Amino acid sequence: EVNRFPTVAPTEATNFPTATTTPGCTNFTLTLATDNFGTETTWMIEEVNSGNPSEPIMQKSNDRSSTTISGGPYAKKQNDVIVSTSCLPLGEYIFDIHDEHNDGICCEYGIGNYTLMVNNTLIHVGGIFQSSETIPFVISGTPVKYKFEMSLITDNYPHEISWELRNNIDNSVMMEAPQGTYQRRGVQPLVELDLDMGCYTLFLYDSWEDGICCQYGEGSYNMYLDGIPVVSQGGNFNRTASY
Repeated sequence: EVNRFPTVAPTEATNFPTATTTPGCTNFTLTLATDNFGTETTWMIEEVNSGNPSEPIMQKSNDRSSTTISGGPYAKKQNDVIVSTSCLPLGEYIFDIHDEHNDGICCEYGIGNYTLMVNNTLIHVGGIFQSSETIPFVISGTPVKYKFEMSLITDNYPHEISWELRNNIDNSVMMEAPQGTYQRRGVQPLVELDLDMGCYTLFLYDSWEDGICCQYGEGSYNMYLDGIPVVSQGGNFNRTASY
């Protein structure tokens, strides 16, 4: 059932760390399509905390224990597809991907990309970064949920704003605020929702196509995962924004 709430601007895909429901070894799969310069690309997975974690990590930790898996550099040919599957024990992990030339793997020199899956659940899709990108994830013996929160300040025309939070796997709407939900300008009620592990995108729309900042008021929005800021934005966009 769709949870209805005030609308928010679209944002770039937000990826939530993954957990499993069975103890022991769990499949982790990286699928990587290189750009034209695979020789510049390397990656590694580092275990941060072993055992059955009580809480998932949401930020890069300074207390890293060991490199569990690594790969690259690769051949210098466009869209060379690499699939790496490993079985990881319970614990908290960080995936790091690096590009030696500081231009990521998309899109100036080829359309590279990568996906991360844990136990056949998609947890991240990437490729556009500079020197590196870091993705935390969790393999846990019990189901883990994450508390999603969004704060919104509208401009002088709140009735133009709408938003929806979608599951990237099946494109289902987890929560939404249709146009007309907001009638009073300024600070809006905090949006809260418990989410399973997975990959989600928040879409924020403005029907007048002038965003929520700064011509007709100083609007903005922020997103949090388990209390940790994941998106902090002004409202300077046109028709849509997404995260």
